[in-house]
Amino acid sequence: MGRRATPAWFALLTLAALIALLLLHGLHAASPGPRDPLHLLDGPDGRRIVQLRGRLQADLRAAPASCRAVLQLEGDLKGATALRFSPCPALQEGWRLEVAGLLR
Repeated sequence: MGRRATPAWFALLTLAALIALLLLHGLHAASPGPRDPLHLLDGPDGRRIVQLRGRLQADLRAAPASCRAVLQLEGDLKGATALRFSPCPALQEGWRLEVAGLLR
């Protein structure tokens, strides 16, 4: 009888450990890296004029009265940031850009 109960306890223990590892990984992945542009927002209103360089990760997506894109940063800063354009320029995935504007 003891032999038949052992696999059930082992499976339950393995499942609990897997859930704990996933939760720990999820909490750790939510924090930005030390060179993320988020750290530039040190002002009292949480906004700053910045100049960023990087490569577009995908073609622009249309939004009401504007369009959006994701810029994969290159250079001193690492990470990605969302860009919003109005009016919408003719840009394509993979193009390198240097942009200046309000980071918020």
